[in-house]
This record gives sequence, C-alpha cells and structure tokens, in this order.
Amino acid sequence: MHDFSQWLQSAGGMDWTPILITGILLTLAIAVTCESVTAIFAALACACSLAGLPSHTLKSEIEQVWGLQEVSSECDLPDHDLPTKNMKCYVTNGKGHKELVEIRVAKDGTKLGLYDTDGKALKTTGKE
Repeated sequence: MHDFSQWLQSAGGMDWTPILITGILLTLAIAVTCESVTAIFAALACACSLAGLPSHTLKSEIEQVWGLQEVSSECDLPDHDLPTKNMKCYVTNGKGHKELVEIRVAKDGTKLGLYDTDGKALKTTGKE
C-alpha cells in the first residue's frame, strides 16, 4: 500500500486552466480589436503556459508511483480524491503489457495498493 495523504493535500490546489483560457480569449479579443501584435504574443504565452501545466490527477499519480505507462481510460477513478471502494482496472505496465489489476483502498482512506489477479502486490518504483 502506498500512502497518498500528501498527494490528497496537494491535489486540492488551485486549477489554473480556466484562468489561462480566459486570458487567451481576452488577449485574442484585444488583438483583434486593436490589431495588436503584442496581444497576439500574450495569447501565445498563455497558451504555452497552459500546455506546460502538469496534470496531478489520481491516474497520473498511480502511473508515476507504480511506473506504469497508462491506467485505462475506462477505469472510473476520481481526479482529485481516492476511490471509496476497491475496483478492477486495466493498466499498461512499464514493459508495454496490458494487465488487469485490482486497486484496493485502505480502510483509513489515505492508502492505495495495486494487486495482480493472483492477489500479489505490484511493487512501486519509488518515484513520487
């Protein structure tokens, strides 16, 4: 089981996406209205900032902790919380093999573990 209590605290942080999208739209409106090249560059800067924002979803955190290439999009994980019950999902491991795992939630609600179909715990990579 891996402790997600620190991730849970940081996952509640501010999402800058709506602010940056609004900035892009406003600067483009100014650029069109004023025919300003500077405003176009400001819109491009906002777009580049938006593209560079890290994704701190639970799926991305699980992929990093267990060294996975992907957690299936069919897996119905919440973005910024831990699931409330155990679930089965397909993941693509670091070698590119797709496998069925069970995501188990600890009773305290702050830890998750990934287990193969034989009930053996998957090892974490040590990267957090």
